[in-house]
Amino acid sequence: MVSVGKGMLADGIGCLSSGLLGGTGTSMSAANVGLSMATGATSRRVGYFIGFFFLLLSPQLDAGAEVYRFLENQGATWGARQQVIHEAKHILRELIEAVYTHAKTNGPVHIEALFDEYNLNIHVNYTGEPMEFPASPPTEDELMLDKSSLARMSGFMIQFMAEKVTSTVNSNLCRVTIYITH
Repeated sequence: MVSVGKGMLADGIGCLSSGLLGGTGTSMSAANVGLSMATGATSRRVGYFIGFFFLLLSPQLDAGAEVYRFLENQGATWGARQQVIHEAKHILRELIEAVYTHAKTNGPVHIEALFDEYNLNIHVNYTGEPMEFPASPPTEDELMLDKSSLARMSGFMIQFMAEKVTSTVNSNLCRVTIYITH
């Protein structure tokens, strides 16, 4: 029973440190044990490698926090409803992550937000490949077999959450406009 208690304590410390460092909590569960057995990935070296990989990615992931702060500060200045800003944060973060994760751009992404008492319009400009915003999500088979379907899934989720989404391309300059009704 002592080893179970130590394991629970270690799990709690891991969850606490993950939360303090801005990550998601870890969990020990039967599903994780089954996954480890099925994949054969039980070495600590795998965990160290993945942890190091996530540390390398963390500067890109910080862009989401910057977007959140920008919208929260501007939303308070504008007097926008919290629900509208909350929706905008999630939509914009999904778009930014999709643009970088699916290699739609290598350069900076420029964001312009315009608010009046009825609408919040967000213009996102970047150089690269345009995002697709399909009316229906990719099928399970497409998600499993086609890497580009993940970008389409992000586009579908963005279109589903927003009032309206438009996308234009002029040469290599892409512009996505997200419309949210206040």
